[in-house]
Amino acid sequence: MDIFVGRSRELSTIGALLDDAERLCGPHACLIVGPPGAGKTALVRKAIASATATHVGLVGHEPERDVALSAAMPLLRRVAHTDVGAPLDRVLFGDGLGSSPLAAIQAFELVHRALGVFGSIVLTVDDLQWVDDTSAALLHHLVVAADASGRPLTVMVASRPGASAGRAATALDRVLGRRFVLIDVPPLPVEDARELALRTNPDLADQEAAALVERAAGSPFWVQALARTDGTRDDALDLLRRRAASCSTDASLLLSLLAVWGRSVASDEIAAVTGWERQRVDAAAAELAGRGLIVESGPALALAHDLLRGAAAAETPPPLAARLQAAIAQTIVRDPRSDVISLYEALLRLRSAGAPTHELALRIATSPGARLLGREGMEQLAATAADAPDGRPRLELLAAVAHVASTLGHRSVAFTCWAEVAELSPSPMERARAALRAAEIAYEQRDSEKAKLWLERAMRDGMDDSDHRVRALSLESSILRWFDHRQAEAQTLSAAALELARRAVPGSPAHLVALRTAYDRAMMDEDPPAMLELVDEMVAARRGDGVDVLFARLRRAMALRYLGRYREARELLERLLDEATAKVLPVAMLEASFWLAATLRTLGALEEAEATANRAAALAAGIGHLASLQMPVAAPAHFIGASRRDWRAAVDALAQVVRTHPEPHHRVAAQLELLLLQARLLGRGHAGSVATTFAAAQRDIDQVGCARCRGELEVRSVEGLARVGLVEAALGAMQRWELDHPGVDPSGTPSAAWHANAQAWLAAAVGDDERAVAMFDRAVERAEDLDMRFDALWSNLDAAEVLERTHRTQAIERYRLAATVAIDIGAVTEEARAEQALRRLGVRTWRRGGGRPGSLTDREHEVARLAAEGATNPEIAAHLFLSRKTVERHVSNILAKLGVRNRTELAALLRDEGSPR
Repeated sequence: MDIFVGRSRELSTIGALLDDAERLCGPHACLIVGPPGAGKTALVRKAIASATATHVGLVGHEPERDVALSAAMPLLRRVAHTDVGAPLDRVLFGDGLGSSPLAAIQAFELVHRALGVFGSIVLTVDDLQWVDDTSAALLHHLVVAADASGRPLTVMVASRPGASAGRAATALDRVLGRRFVLIDVPPLPVEDARELALRTNPDLADQEAAALVERAAGSPFWVQALARTDGTRDDALDLLRRRAASCSTDASLLLSLLAVWGRSVASDEIAAVTGWERQRVDAAAAELAGRGLIVESGPALALAHDLLRGAAAAETPPPLAARLQAAIAQTIVRDPRSDVISLYEALLRLRSAGAPTHELALRIATSPGARLLGREGMEQLAATAADAPDGRPRLELLAAVAHVASTLGHRSVAFTCWAEVAELSPSPMERARAALRAAEIAYEQRDSEKAKLWLERAMRDGMDDSDHRVRALSLESSILRWFDHRQAEAQTLSAAALELARRAVPGSPAHLVALRTAYDRAMMDEDPPAMLELVDEMVAARRGDGVDVLFARLRRAMALRYLGRYREARELLERLLDEATAKVLPVAMLEASFWLAATLRTLGALEEAEATANRAAALAAGIGHLASLQMPVAAPAHFIGASRRDWRAAVDALAQVVRTHPEPHHRVAAQLELLLLQARLLGRGHAGSVATTFAAAQRDIDQVGCARCRGELEVRSVEGLARVGLVEAALGAMQRWELDHPGVDPSGTPSAAWHANAQAWLAAAVGDDERAVAMFDRAVERAEDLDMRFDALWSNLDAAEVLERTHRTQAIERYRLAATVAIDIGAVTEEARAEQALRRLGVRTWRRGGGRPGSLTDREHEVARLAAEGATNPEIAAHLFLSRKTVERHVSNILAKLGVRNRTELAALLRDEGSPR
């Protein structure tokens, strides 16, 4: 029976957190940190005993620390039994898991959705220090997803001090802020410790209790342990030895088995491992329970405390521990219900026992569920392959591990395995194929020398197979294009690869590789019509509605953007985002959200753009620790946020993204946006920052050799450079663009508006105001023809600034037009800029109310009230007979008007101000 005494202050803190969680939307969390024996688990149990929310739990176990999702498996199995969670089993262990480095996020998002059926939830995590990394990633995802959706969730984490606790505190504080509480568990006060001792052993005399409390030093574990024994305290091992003295052989063996197993175990599982009858198991368990060494919870048995488990494990002789590990593993392997996570646990136990494992490793590596094992799992499988017998068994295992590691983006593991196959295989064709895969991975790692070396080996060993010749030609083309910048040769090889693929292997994966290489060539060559043709061929080659087709259609959206067909791109991206969300494809969700947010901003739909960008950033925050993201997914949230709220904070945040993002090609777009924001919002006093950003972008362009990115940087940076007085640099950028585009008429494309805007700024920089205004007008006309309302807004603002020098009346008219457009598209910063200029010109302006519920429309009041009460967007839409997208727009606008970040802060503001009408 659990005995709990004291901890009133800690219970009060947790109680307040639970109260807040019931009243407000969104997640709340506390992290309870204390040394072993401090009573953290008991504190959590006491705190949630009266909670009305549904309780779900994760528990870490030291022996399973390296087994992916081992801590979360009870939660996953519970969720999978719900109607919403029914697809989870297929996604986890069948063929439904997406093939990407972020594949586990499919499962994470399904868990988040399925938890919604339970309503308000209290999620506890015990022994965080033993929780595997993937389960910890799941926990983080659930918190971030609950924050983004406003779902009620209370998380209570118990941990020993250390790195795990520090990382958890940092992550929870970053996401939740004031909704996160850190609780350090101090030693029990003397009076509380004395009460606990007497309640544990009422026969203790006062003097004995006082001496015992002094020896226990405020540890609840030791207070109870000493109260139940002779009051002598040395350490957990001594305590174990005293209690286990004179145990029967069966009880001693069960004690060692539970210590080696390391978690709560059902009696039937113990019987299966030991071969005992159930009566014999029960007898041994009763003996240990009577000595206070184990606790029984229904049919399951566990050691009474983790301190005792560690002591029992240390006391178990290594030969016996190895036999027990092997017996546990064999029982898991024989059980037909065992999933890949359980089999991986068995693999680790067999390896620790020194038993053969290559057959089991091959079974795991060829299972779809192997995608969940993460980098550590892949490394363990690779180590098993290194220990496998020479010959075919080792080669089969190496190839299987290499394949799944390649699929998941664990490139170093995949490269090592493919390279070993290329070295060891007696078959020239097998060596060539493995060498080609090693070369492809080296290319993905941007290691040009290694990529060239292994491609040369692949070609040397023979490429008689058409499929592999296509892949080799495509790879060589990419190396020449991206690393050596030999564009003409790269184009020749790319064309040859595509011709061979069309003739010899149409519809194959190699055909798709050749099409992607050709698409990259067309994109870099600024040839959107060719991009569209290649996308059509991709879709035809990969018939159906699979993931490859979805990503091909994302490439179509990119081509539409480059052609200036932004409305078509928006419609396609919205459909693709809905499809990716329905299928829980996180990479596609991220890519579609990223480009949709940027497209909406260009179109002047800033409220929707902000909501989309924030969703993308929230998803990226939940998964970024699982794999490096190529795109700077957080960037749109910041450069859109610069128009919607605190622009200084947004500029600083975007600068941080630029500084830390590792991928130079995708970094360039963020650098260009940063340059323009620095010039537009910070002004001439920050010319040095603008110059630094421009130089960094140029270095990245030189590294990746993308003509399209170079062209966009040159023509758009003219504005930023000229704004801050770097006229010579601006002229140089324009001259380079015109040299790279001789005789090109950019009309009908985004470059038309950008080029006219650049010409206007160069004219303004040399004092030719009349030409500058005329070119700004042309830029506005071209931008509006392409629905580039945001670009047109800035060209109007800039024209007004030039007119202000000589034509006050025209300047006022232009500023008024800009202010009207800014209000219409939700550009708060640009609206303020126009109104500030009007006041400077002596014109009184009307300012919207903001920051208080009174600034909301009647419809926004209704939406705000429902959102603050915890209703989801679909629920609000059904209640008010609105579409989901309309509700999303209302919510985004409400948050922007009131200056709050999420529904939790919205609820707090409305509570403080009084309920909206």
